[in-house]
Amino acid sequence: MRVIPMIVLVLSACPRTALAQQSFYIIRHFFSDDASAWNDKVLEVTQSADDVRVRFMQISLAHHECGALLVQAVERVLPHTRVSKVAGTNMCARTEREVAGALGASNENEVLTEASSQHMHVQCDSGVREFDFPYDSRLDQKKLARSYPQVAALQNAMYHVRDAAFGRSFWFQPDAQQVAREQLGLSMVPELTSGKYDTALGAGLIERLKQYTIPPTDRGPRRPRLLEAAALHVTNYEAPAYPAIARSARIQGDVRLRLIVDSITGAVTGVDVLSGPSIIDRSALEAAKSWRFDPLFLAGPVEVTVRFSLDC
Repeated sequence: MRVIPMIVLVLSACPRTALAQQSFYIIRHFFSDDASAWNDKVLEVTQSADDVRVRFMQISLAHHECGALLVQAVERVLPHTRVSKVAGTNMCARTEREVAGALGASNENEVLTEASSQHMHVQCDSGVREFDFPYDSRLDQKKLARSYPQVAALQNAMYHVRDAAFGRSFWFQPDAQQVAREQLGLSMVPELTSGKYDTALGAGLIERLKQYTIPPTDRGPRRPRLLEAAALHVTNYEAPAYPAIARSARIQGDVRLRLIVDSITGAVTGVDVLSGPSIIDRSALEAAKSWRFDPLFLAGPVEVTVRFSLDC
């Protein structure tokens, strides 16, 4: 899948005589025609006495087929250095007009199916600066780097900091450190929802983060479930398959079945669909034919519900 970034960067109004930068954060949002591929990355760099603290967070889906959020984070203190050195450029030396002009001169028209946006907020000695870098896939990157190297350095600041703090190969991929990243991410949720990042993260995501109290334990989508399984004393249950076309279309819901259960064997001898989305009811019907119940507790007709859910 080809990712096309769109970038939004924030740097506040500082005169050229006040070039020192105290801190900055970058929020990079990836989106795609594949709705499950989105993620938001938040990079925050702050000066702490003679050291620089780097925090790097990612908000994404726990699984591409279900909607539960997953927040991961890493943190590192870089000793005896300055924010501008870690960033690879002095962001307070740029102006909004300079950046806008460079982007306009480097613009290309390209149809986007995937894109990313980036927002950067920089605290300078005299205030805050903000810049927008929309749709960097529509920029002639070679021209931008050649003619406007300082602006190109702003665009690439997230990667420069990542390399300096965590190594060029680091990314939020499953590995032995993921549990630790998830616990640190959980501890940073109050900061993510504090209001600091609301403009860039968006109200909808902020509200979802406010409900984030623990990393999801089940990372895959749920299998279709027989809701009355315990009460009806099921002795053999084969979960219905979730049709791929239904997953792709994100169709979910309850299928109501009427079963005829043999009074001697407990086997299902007849199945009728009473209600439910037609794209998934056939799967529930076919699976029900293999179910068995304890005949001491169940015999004859019974109505049951199979729930198809894309939740994690």
